[in-house]
Amino acid sequence: MIRGVVNLRHEMLEGEITQNEFLACVVRHAVPEQIEAFMAQCPADLLAALRERLEMYDTATGIGPVTFRLGTYAPWVTDDEIAESQRQDQERVWRGVRLLKGYID
Repeated sequence: MIRGVVNLRHEMLEGEITQNEFLACVVRHAVPEQIEAFMAQCPADLLAALRERLEMYDTATGIGPVTFRLGTYAPWVTDDEIAESQRQDQERVWRGVRLLKGYID
């Protein structure tokens, strides 16, 4: 478990989260203007875990671990809207993967 406060873009996480939750948040919310500061402040063990996680993604083929978020939708949200939300979330993940890989490689 990781304890503390993590500020990722506009999402503030406070308390305890697992290493997997932390890595998923980093990948999902990575933005170019924060990468250098993040890399400089990230503890070495978490940075090593991030490198391992990024190795699981093949940006050439688009194959990588499936990431998902659990959530509920209001009854009036359509299946198409849910699918679009999930597609956008996966795109955020892949954008973060490409950005972080480009910085680390």
